[in-house]
Amino acid sequence: GKDSVGLVVRVDPTVTPSGYAYEISCDGSWRFRRFRANESAAEMVEWSPSDAINTGLGATNRLGLWAYQGGFQAFANGFPVGEAEDRNLTYTLGYIALYVRASQTFDLTATFDDLAFWNIPFQQ
Repeated sequence: GKDSVGLVVRVDPTVTPSGYAYEISCDGSWRFRRFRANESAAEMVEWSPSDAINTGLGATNRLGLWAYQGGFQAFANGFPVGEAEDRNLTYTLGYIALYVRASQTFDLTATFDDLAFWNIPFQQ
């Protein structure tokens, strides 16, 4: 697998693992996956390259994820990188998590800071 960092949204605190994960890799690619309890992670968007993702030694990236109902829009450094949709969305809890997936291939260091989370209630 690729070394990657990312954001997980709509985590169900009673089910591990759960949620939707937006990940970026050290080689400048991104993907979007769904986790549901004991199921294998479902690839909603496979690894795709993006010029918006900074790479190289000491690179930093600002990740953004917009989620509304079953739609997701992923951003890197203020630029859109792609989107995903889950028409079978079963829960919309507001919990989030930070994600690091590191192999033994690289000496990966991940630092998360300046985290902001907005929950905007929409009227139906």
